[in-house]
Amino acid sequence: MRNKKQLVKEVVISPGFLILFLIFLLGIFFQSLLLEHLEKLREIISSYGSLGPLIFILLIALSTILAPINNFLVWLPGFYIFGPERSIAYSLIGGLIGGLSAFLIARKFGRPVVKKIIGKKGMERIDELTKDLGVLTLWLLMVFGVSLFDLVSYAAGLTNVRIKDFFVAILLGPLPLTFLIYLLIKNTQDLITIVAISGVVSITGLSISSVLLFYLHKRRKTRVFRT
Repeated sequence: MRNKKQLVKEVVISPGFLILFLIFLLGIFFQSLLLEHLEKLREIISSYGSLGPLIFILLIALSTILAPINNFLVWLPGFYIFGPERSIAYSLIGGLIGGLSAFLIARKFGRPVVKKIIGKKGMERIDELTKDLGVLTLWLLMVFGVSLFDLVSYAAGLTNVRIKDFFVAILLGPLPLTFLIYLLIKNTQDLITIVAISGVVSITGLSISSVLLFYLHKRRKTRVFRT
């Protein structure tokens, strides 16, 4: 029971959960302020004209590298500039670039540099992730743990996960939840609806991944104890 309570606590206080919850509150209570913020970002990206998509992709990549900045904050204005299809496609490309960059930074420079980039708290979460991070857990986190995308990329770079396995997981893993979000928001322009749907899907995925990882960790400990 204690472990289950700890698991729930970790999900609730996770950076992704808190950021999405904060955005949700902003969308309800400060919609005009958030819209103004989005409008400024939209003006900046739009000012680059034909280079706008490239700037947007680079911003998504940077938000992944500079964890724990959530790329959802960058994606929102992109949604209004490029529409749901293009913004999601650009986000996937940016996430792929950012995730691979984070992986290679961790693999080449190790813990000291990673800690400087993401801070002490982020490093503590990475240490937790690397305890049981293999190909299976990597896939679970990439498929369901969207809000942990950046930290998982750094964590994978600090383990023995092969770059080939990581590339396939980061390329295909985010597609199911991303496609689900697309289906749910493609016909709306309402900010609160978009934030709420994206937040609920992301948090649900994070909760599922946490439960599955808890189960796998428990099974692994049981096997070790038996042997």
